[in-house]
Amino acid sequence: METKPPIPPFTIETARQKVRLVFDDVAGNNFFNTLGNIVSDPRVSLLFRKRTLPPHPSHRGIQMTLLRLTSLVALTFCASFAQAQSTAPKELSALLASQAAAEALTSCDKLGHKVSVTVLDRNGLTRAVLKHERATPHTLDSSRGKAYTIVTLGPIFKKDMQSELVAQLAANPAAAALTSVPGILLLPGAVLIKSGDEVIGSIGVGGAPSGLVDEGCAKAGLEKIASSLK
Repeated sequence: METKPPIPPFTIETARQKVRLVFDDVAGNNFFNTLGNIVSDPRVSLLFRKRTLPPHPSHRGIQMTLLRLTSLVALTFCASFAQAQSTAPKELSALLASQAAAEALTSCDKLGHKVSVTVLDRNGLTRAVLKHERATPHTLDSSRGKAYTIVTLGPIFKKDMQSELVAQLAANPAAAALTSVPGILLLPGAVLIKSGDEVIGSIGVGGAPSGLVDEGCAKAGLEKIASSLK
């Protein structure tokens, strides 16, 4: 029968003293220590209890059972996991996207303009689309083109509104080449959706007589969900 290699000791060092722990040679400890968890990062390790550690002069009077250490490690792991979750990128939900789209459509309708609204996520994927029953067909394409343009170029040029982006690119002759990129539409009428400083999506509106009017409706949609983005 193959003999398992002994599990190496592990030393916990604090500001005041060092504690040398010897792991029980049971299957669980051998398996998890083989993965290197306890050595590389004790916060994500598991220990299995077999017995209480015997007294030893190097312990300096400190007695710790593996059960207690397991509890400590488990709590630390949970805290680390919660912290990782809190720092995960915020995503644009379908509910918020739908609310923003509905408000943008309603805002333009109150002004007498029949428009279409497209809401995209950070990756340019569609989260919500609304078309007024009397909006012309091309407004679906224009609303998406505007939303796509601001979500892909806005972060690069540090612009949150399509009108600002269009103005900056108009002053750069080389920027004309961007119009050859599929999906790009350099017309006002879109805004970025941000959570703090992080871009999570965009709102594009098409169909009003002026792109600035479209953009005003997109802003109304953004304001509708602003409190939920914090």
